[in-house]
Amino acid sequence: VQVAGLKKFSMELGGKSPFVVFDDATLERALDAALFMIFSNNGERCTAGSRILVQKSIYADFAAKFAERAKRIAVGDPFDEKTIIGPLISPAHLAKVRSYIDLGPKEGATMLCGGIDRPSYAPELPVAMRKGNFVWPTVFVDVDNRMKIAQDEIFGPVACLIPFTDEADAIRIANDIQYGLSSYVWTENLGRAHRVAAAIEAG
Repeated sequence: VQVAGLKKFSMELGGKSPFVVFDDATLERALDAALFMIFSNNGERCTAGSRILVQKSIYADFAAKFAERAKRIAVGDPFDEKTIIGPLISPAHLAKVRSYIDLGPKEGATMLCGGIDRPSYAPELPVAMRKGNFVWPTVFVDVDNRMKIAQDEIFGPVACLIPFTDEADAIRIANDIQYGLSSYVWTENLGRAHRVAAAIEAG
C-alpha cells in the first residue's frame, strides 16, 4: 500500500474468527455453517471461523454432532467434485499445521476427530496421493481461549470449540485475540444478534 509521503507497507488481518453459537440458534443450520466456515478451502482462508464459541447449555450436543459430521467430509483428489478437503499448499505448511495438531493435547484440549494420520473411520487415500499434504478435518474440544491453538492462525482444517456462559462471556472471549478480520453470530434473538455483532471487534 502506498500512502502519500510514507513508505510502502502491508497489513495482515489474519483469521482466527469467532463463530458464536447461542443456545437459541437453529442447531442444524448453525452446524452446517460452522462446518463450511472452517473446512471449506481446506481451512486455508483468512475468514475461516476457526474459533467456534458455543453456549455451555448446548456445548456437548453441538460438539458431538459437529465431530460426527466432520468425520464424513471427503478428503482427497481436489479434481473430484465430491472432495471437500484437498492437500494443503506445501510440505512446509503441512508441518506447521501438524505442529499445532500435536500441540493441542499437550495444552489440554481433546481431539474428537482428525489429525495428520488417517483415522480408523476414514477411507484410504489413493496410492498416488498418500504422500500428499493431507490433513483430516480436525476437531478440538475442551479448548481454553488462552491456548496457542485458539490464539494462533493455524490456516488449516482445524476447529477449536470453546464454551461460553452468557452474552458478556461470548463477547469477552471473541475479543480476546490479536486478529479481528471477521466474526459470525448465530441466535434467533435479533436484539442479541445486533448487540453482539456491534460489540465484537472484527473488521
